[in-house]
Amino acid sequence: MEEKLDEYSTAQEDYKRKLLSPAFERAAGNLIQNLEDDMKFQEALDLRIQKYAHIYYKVAYKYKLPTMRVVPFIIRII
Repeated sequence: MEEKLDEYSTAQEDYKRKLLSPAFERAAGNLIQNLEDDMKFQEALDLRIQKYAHIYYKVAYKYKLPTMRVVPFIIRII
C-alpha cells in the first residue's frame, strides 16, 4: 500500500473489499451446508461473515495487531 492515505484515498476500502471480505466469504461459505434456498443461504452467509469479521477484529485488538482501523494512525507516525 504505497498509496498515501488522504481524504480522497480508497486504499483502506479497497484492502478490506479485496482481501478481507473474500476471505470471510470463503470461510463462511465453506461451512454452510445443506441449504437449498438461495435466500436462506445468503442470510446465513451474511450472518457468518459479520461474525467472522467481529472475531477477526477482536483477536487483532487482543494481540495488538494492526487492522485497517489503525492504518491511518500508523501512516501518520511513519
